[in-house]
Amino acid sequence: MMLLLIGIVIAAASLVMGWLARRSGSARKWIDGGGMLALFVFIVIAASTVMNVILHQEVFMTQVHEVFLNPFWLMSGAYLSPYLISRAGLLLVDTK
Repeated sequence: MMLLLIGIVIAAASLVMGWLARRSGSARKWIDGGGMLALFVFIVIAASTVMNVILHQEVFMTQVHEVFLNPFWLMSGAYLSPYLISRAGLLLVDTK
């Protein structure tokens, strides 16, 4: 049930983002700017977590899973999911 709800929310957010981006140029810039920021945060946090695992020579690398506890990593990933789906949908629709 929860998986279905998550899928519905991601699909709805993707549709809204795509509709806004197609309707307004300034909305597209804000949505794309949010996507760039979210991607930057996502990559920096993931890279720093991996770097800490390597520097501390964690044997089983279970420490790398601490990234799932970082709220900023989770929020950026939550934004990236519908953002990337909406951008792919816009590419599909706008391609001739």
